[in-house]
Amino acid sequence: MDKVNKLRDIWENIPKGVTEQIDLSQKEIINRYIDAFHFGDYFYVIFNTRTTEMEYVSPNVEQVLGYTPEEFRFQFLLDNIHPDDLPYYYHYEQSAVRFFSGLAPDLFFKYKFAYDYRVKIKDNNYKRVQQQVVPLYYFPEQENRFFNTMEKQKQEQERIDAVLASSFYANEARSRAEQGISENSSFNQRFDNVEDLQNAFYNQANAINQHAQDLSDARMQQNANTQEYLWGNSTGADQAVGELATSVANIIGNARAEKERKEAQEKLRKERDAERTRIETERKQKIANLRNDIFKQYPEGGVPLSRHNINLDELYFFTYWYDGKTTAKVSNVFPYAKYKDGTWAFKDKVISESEKAVSGKVTLVGYFTTKALAEKERSVFVELLPQAEVNVSTYTVKGRKWDGTESGITDFWGNETKAKQETKTTSKNTDDFWGEGKKTEKKTEAKKTDDFWD
Repeated sequence: MDKVNKLRDIWENIPKGVTEQIDLSQKEIINRYIDAFHFGDYFYVIFNTRTTEMEYVSPNVEQVLGYTPEEFRFQFLLDNIHPDDLPYYYHYEQSAVRFFSGLAPDLFFKYKFAYDYRVKIKDNNYKRVQQQVVPLYYFPEQENRFFNTMEKQKQEQERIDAVLASSFYANEARSRAEQGISENSSFNQRFDNVEDLQNAFYNQANAINQHAQDLSDARMQQNANTQEYLWGNSTGADQAVGELATSVANIIGNARAEKERKEAQEKLRKERDAERTRIETERKQKIANLRNDIFKQYPEGGVPLSRHNINLDELYFFTYWYDGKTTAKVSNVFPYAKYKDGTWAFKDKVISESEKAVSGKVTLVGYFTTKALAEKERSVFVELLPQAEVNVSTYTVKGRKWDGTESGITDFWGNETKAKQETKTTSKNTDDFWGEGKKTEKKTEAKKTDDFWD
């Protein structure tokens, strides 16, 4: 009986206010509506939705299903519809009632509807049958009930349509917010510097926050739509239940949005840190390569040999000390003059003053034939080092200047030069009282030798 009662609830909504009443004999009914059953084996019934009784079953039901008209009752039909098809049966009946309820009275008897389902036949197998229904007869009651029902249904449909439209837009907003969170939780490009990376991180983190708020708002709107759809016409306790359910759903939705926001920002933060590490690693490698290139351009120099025939009195140099990391010391440009005999000092001699100044090993740059050229190269060197993140300080070297009035008393080997020899004074003779030169006598004193007896 539960199945029958469910259908009674459905058919209770059939309009009762159609003013036209059709009262036909069975034969007239068959003659009028037989075209509804126009293909294959068929049988027909006259069914009263008010009493849920089959008032007539045609004899050829036995040919189609194997049951006699007396066996084929409404409850019997419901019991033998395939269990999987029974929900569709209810749905079709409800759809039919909704459709006919929306028709104008003059159109009510001009439509039919059809659907199919499986029903168990006499041999316990299932056969699919198509059921076509046309309205035949109504009992007019309460003249305005039909139109009042139609108006209520129209208002209800408008309410539902509004809810569905709002739900559609809320769902679209939710999809956009979820997509925005997903897209902004990751970088879709490589960065050349940390500044651009950090700017992108801030922009996308703010976008995640905004999309998370949009997501929370969209979910709240969806919850409100659900409440309106389910409890929009409710009052009292039912309405309170709806409000409580909506409040709980909002709390859960807000918590989910916050969780998604944090997860997206954490993912973005990890990606930023990894990208920053990559940028810094690449930057350090570029700096290291730049340093190497700079110092390759200023390799260890030297001094000329005598056979090189450098027709200059001075050559120019500068030196530098480098710790191999980020600190360098650079000397001034200093001269180093050749010796009077035309030779040049050894390299160790030239750099000795620099190494004392820095207390370490230095690199000699040069030689340069002019001071201007040496100053230019030193200036470029000093300007390049900070670009490679090398801290630069300076120290002073005097060097060895050429001076034409300088005595130059030693040569490369440290021997006295000819000028020194010419300035040496000779031994002076000493005259005696008479003006004669004293002779220097070498006095030889014989050593007394004791004899054997002494």
